[in-house]
Amino acid sequence: MLSLELILLTLPLGDALSIPLSSPSFARAAAVEQQDPSPQFMGCTDRGYIQQITNDDSAIIPRLSNEACTMYCSEDSTNKYAYFNDKDSECYCSGEDYPTSSDFRDANNSVGTCQPSQTTVTYLTSPFIFTHCVPSDSYSRPSSNDKSFTASSPEYCLDTCNTTPSSTIAHVQPTYDAEDDWWVYDCRCVSSRQRTKASGGLFVLDNSQRAFDAGWAPEEGAKCGFESVFVYERPVLQ
Repeated sequence: MLSLELILLTLPLGDALSIPLSSPSFARAAAVEQQDPSPQFMGCTDRGYIQQITNDDSAIIPRLSNEACTMYCSEDSTNKYAYFNDKDSECYCSGEDYPTSSDFRDANNSVGTCQPSQTTVTYLTSPFIFTHCVPSDSYSRPSSNDKSFTASSPEYCLDTCNTTPSSTIAHVQPTYDAEDDWWVYDCRCVSSRQRTKASGGLFVLDNSQRAFDAGWAPEEGAKCGFESVFVYERPVLQ
């Protein structure tokens, strides 16, 4: 049987473009497509956090917004994180300085807005999209079939879940491992079956209902912070 790629190469251009997205062969080929990396909210730290992770004052540049800081840091592909403090209009880019779980502070809300005096942390090349946070006391753990592990950095959680195409949701929880006396991130790669069709043949999670396989929804007054579960998702192709 000819592969889809070979068929596409041998067909005239007009015919190749007319192949329906509902084609089973197309669906199998597209199922492994993953979200392009993008800057995503990672958490909030103290106001003076930038000074804690760098002694180089020249590396701290003035920027008026988190968006401007993120754009600036993204210009250098070696950077992984952008740190922005709104109170002092300070921006710092780093390729290796990730926040430890003990550095997380309660944000202003559960959808990625830090308090004005805090430092916003952005992961510049996230394969998943941040959606919201859930309090740990109202979080129902995913199925035992889903991948769970601990990590020292939040990027490792997301990047590892990205290696499993069936994982459409990633959970990142900054916490403390008392047994090993280690500040860690609990990571879970969730394969959700609840999706709603969007334009362009994309199937994304139903954000209006926030219906995940884990069986919970964001709570009013919830905040992103230490012990909160940070929820990330990605579109997948049918």
